[in-house]
Order: sequence, then structure tokens, then C-alpha cells
Amino acid sequence: MGSDKYTKFIKREQDRDPLLLFGARSTEIVGSIIAFAYGTHEDGTPNIMGTGFCLENLDDAGLFATCYHVMEEIRQIRDLSPDEMKNHGLIDKKRRIAFLDGDHFEWKEVGPIRFSDKIEHEGENLALRDDACICRVPGINLQPLVLSPDEYFIGSELGIIGFPFFERLQTLSVQPYVQRAILSCHMRYPLERDDDKLVESERIALDCMAGKGFSGSPVFSIRDGRVVGMVDYLPTESYIEDLKIKLRAATPP
Repeated sequence: MGSDKYTKFIKREQDRDPLLLFGARSTEIVGSIIAFAYGTHEDGTPNIMGTGFCLENLDDAGLFATCYHVMEEIRQIRDLSPDEMKNHGLIDKKRRIAFLDGDHFEWKEVGPIRFSDKIEHEGENLALRDDACICRVPGINLQPLVLSPDEYFIGSELGIIGFPFFERLQTLSVQPYVQRAILSCHMRYPLERDDDKLVESERIALDCMAGKGFSGSPVFSIRDGRVVGMVDYLPTESYIEDLKIKLRAATPP
């Protein structure tokens, strides 16, 4: 298939515009991200589930970071019956990965994606506590991104890049969306596990909106291009109401 059938990803020439670091950083990172799709919609478009970014290359596969809930949703679709697939508007269960091939993103069918629901660190399971997952994608080898060991402060300039599924916008050719963000605050957020227990997970809040499909997108520093986090989810209204109630109760009469 010729590249004229795709929307080209135009890279910024860093040496021509050295002051605009955001465009340069986005160009550096875009070749390391992938879109996950499982199944095909009735209009023929892949069913985008989320985003991932490369951590390491193996001989026959790549290790990618994404959100645990992205892999869980893929597993749920895998187990659908034919009638359930029809109710979801899906016509098959093809596994696809989109990645940058030259100057455009292209879908590639892949074999089974392996992942674990356990990432042990100091006696805690980060997969459940932080909604984090490392998966093995066969046949996909990209440039690994560098994780940052540094602490980032309120006001730090960050960016995110991923594959939101906006209605009809990803129909003709899949494209990543880049957003600039500011680190708004460090927070501890209640996360509900499968056993209905709440655990506290460390989060950073950004001043930008991230739609469905951005889950698993790298959050990177504009300063040095290193990954400082991963897009997870937005607070639900129930948690926001709980927070309002607690704040109201703590306010002196």
C-alpha cells in the first residue's frame, strides 16, 4: 500500500527551530509509541483500545508499557461471543498495532500479546495499585524511551502523545495526537481494585484533557524528553463528590 493513502506525520527540523522544544521532543518520541486495536468496527476501522510506548527490545518482540485496564479490556473483547460482538458493533477479533513506518502510521496484525497482572515492587503489586502493565508485543521493535529518575515539580512543562478514538477522525488513517501540559499537582488518588478495596496510588495531575484511547500514553518532559509518567484516567464524579464532602466537613463552622 502506498504512503499516499495515509496522512503523513510531518517531523519538525530541530536545527531550524531550536527554541521550539515541544515540537522537537514530540518528533523524538513519536517513533516509540504504538496504538493497540482489537477487533474491527462495522465500517472497517480498527477498534482502538489505547496507547503504549517501548521500554525494551527483545529478539522477536518489544516490551511496551501501557495501562493494565487497556489489556483487561482487550481480554474482555477476546472472550465475547458472536452475539456479544455484534452488540458491540464488531465484525472480527483481529489484533493490530499501529506504529510509525517512514512518514505515516500503519496497522500491522500481530500474534498474541502477553502481559502480566503482577509487577512486584517492595511487596506491592503496581499493576493493580497504579494501573500499570508491561506487555510483550511480537514482531514490533521500536526505539525504547528513557524513564526519568528525577522529581518533577509543580509548573514543570510536560507533553503527552497518544491515540484518542475521536468519532470518525481515525477512519482514513490512524494519527497520534500531541498535547502540551503543565504539572498541576502531586496527589494520592483512591483506586478501586477488583476485590472492591480502595488503595492509594500516587498520581500527577495535568492541566489538559485526555480522551478515550490516550490510556497508556507517555507523559514526557519537554526539558529533556524523558518519560515521567503515563496517562491513566480522569477522576470520576463520585470521587469528586466525595472530595467535596470531605472538604466541606473539614471546614470550620
